[in-house]
Amino acid sequence: MPTASGTPTASDAPPPPSDPVPPARPAPGTRRPTPAEPPAGGEAPAKAEPATPAAPPAPSRPPVRLGPLLPAPFRPGHSSTQAEREAFRALAEGEWDRHGTAVARLLSRMPVLRGQEQEAARADLIALHIYLHTTEGPLSPEELTRALHEGEERLLPYAACVASGLRRMPSYRGIALRGAGETDGPDGGVMEPGVLLRDPAPVPVLPLGTGAQRPGGAQYAVWSVTGRRVRQLTDRTGAGKARDEVVFPPGTLLRVLDVREEGGAPLTLLREVPHTGPDIQARHVGAELDADDRAALDRLEEALRARPVAPGGSGWPRLCTGSLERAVGRPPSD
Repeated sequence: MPTASGTPTASDAPPPPSDPVPPARPAPGTRRPTPAEPPAGGEAPAKAEPATPAAPPAPSRPPVRLGPLLPAPFRPGHSSTQAEREAFRALAEGEWDRHGTAVARLLSRMPVLRGQEQEAARADLIALHIYLHTTEGPLSPEELTRALHEGEERLLPYAACVASGLRRMPSYRGIALRGAGETDGPDGGVMEPGVLLRDPAPVPVLPLGTGAQRPGGAQYAVWSVTGRRVRQLTDRTGAGKARDEVVFPPGTLLRVLDVREEGGAPLTLLREVPHTGPDIQARHVGAELDADDRAALDRLEEALRARPVAPGGSGWPRLCTGSLERAVGRPPSD
């Protein structure tokens, strides 16, 4: 009930409003501060700085996308057929007798071969001798490599006999080197751990004795298991162990273990991978190294530490240099 003054008592007061009370109106004659002025009795609020946009995340490296390996008409251990040997003899008619004389000396130290087996070995070793000693012409190593890389069939009998001749040579287990080109991969492709290489042509490499200095420049270091020593056919006077040559047969598989720089030049570490089935690429292409890869990488690093790079020129034998770029599986076309 209102009092006489008209002011309600506490018991009669209505409940407070739910909305917040608006700010009090300024006294008459008082001017509101403009946005550019500080409020009375206070400092100007700090000017808000424009928000800096967050930096975009660094782009991640796209995964390695490799297509099928280059087709290889032969695998390590290939044994030539009678038809392949006859076709090769027709190709090498002008060179057969000259190289056959050198091979006869080697065959004389292989008395266990008789009859047809000796004739097969003679054809295979003549092919390998031609490959190792010919510097130009249609049967040169360069021409054979080009033909196999481009899928020509004309020199397939020659390649078959070279592969079969290598089968007859002693194997080499250990580190071997090859001079490399400056390119990183095929047509600007990727050369990184997990990439699998298969060259359809023979791949000559240089084994080094313990403590021997190695040539400088860009190079591949390969852990060999079944590369073949060809010293018996090189006929070099005084060719010691430090200058022995090893040849990987056509179709040999090599896996990249690491890519690094040494003395300002690329050094690619690889290991030989055995042929163990048709799904070889699916099981070996990838960035993750397995236990065999890591063991081979440890052996390579230990061997390289014991073989410093020789000062001065590169000094690579003629056949033991050249990029392996063509051996890499091609990126698939979109």
